[in-house]
Amino acid sequence: MSLWSREQLRVLFCPGSLVLLAGRRLPHWLGMRQSDDDEHAIRVPQGSAGPAWQPALDALTAALSEHGQKGSHATVLLSNQFVRYLLVPWQAELGDAQEDLAYVRHCFARVYGKSDLPWELRLEGPSPTGLRLASAVDGHLLAALREAFGRAGIRLESIQPHLMAAFNAGRVGLPPAGGWLALVEPGHLCLALVDHGRWARVHSVRVGREWQQDLVALLDRERFLRDDATLPRQVYVHALDHIRLEMPVLDGWEFRPFAPPAVASTSAPAPDLAPPALAATAV
Repeated sequence: MSLWSREQLRVLFCPGSLVLLAGRRLPHWLGMRQSDDDEHAIRVPQGSAGPAWQPALDALTAALSEHGQKGSHATVLLSNQFVRYLLVPWQAELGDAQEDLAYVRHCFARVYGKSDLPWELRLEGPSPTGLRLASAVDGHLLAALREAFGRAGIRLESIQPHLMAAFNAGRVGLPPAGGWLALVEPGHLCLALVDHGRWARVHSVRVGREWQQDLVALLDRERFLRDDATLPRQVYVHALDHIRLEMPVLDGWEFRPFAPPAVASTSAPAPDLAPPALAATAV
């Protein structure tokens, strides 16, 4: 049976590799392996001209062209390396989605600098008592992904950034007080703090093979800067499937694997870059 003949195709889209899974339709597939899943890993060559995501897109396009099964459905898990995150303060005076859009773009420009790229933005829903998580992805990448699946006759149901997908899949396992999420990818670490159900911090940094040391250094820095006895000391670590997960050691901190629970029921697909559990709205 062809890898692509199953009902659901799931793609981990990273700069240096693709991982493709074909199997049953499951709403929370992050970190899961089913006995009837077929897995196919593709190493992506580097060094080509164009944007950083182009080699991975070329590899995906070739795979879909050769093996694509028309009529199937797909979900893409997008590496955090292709996503910019920002916590945006609540502004009660903003009256509509257009004003939200302008404000979020202004915040991204202040932090990341102005860019000519057509960034597509997503913003968490209203949060008068806290910060809102915003994300930005190169619109050219999103358009190219949609086009590649469209040409192959495969319905692309959602594109989910790693941080959002991991949080939505495993959030029920977090304690009420929250905790730190450490999402590890080859050469990259995303560290986020969920404090009593709200986003409080988010960092994205480059790391080496010894990512545990980088994570420990980041947490030590946070402990020094905040000097807050109520700061959560639980760290939930999720690594993409091809990374060996070995927990760091740091006095005063508790490290646990972060994995979504098995879910047997089906659910409606999430909209692009806006998983429902984040109450996110497109802007």
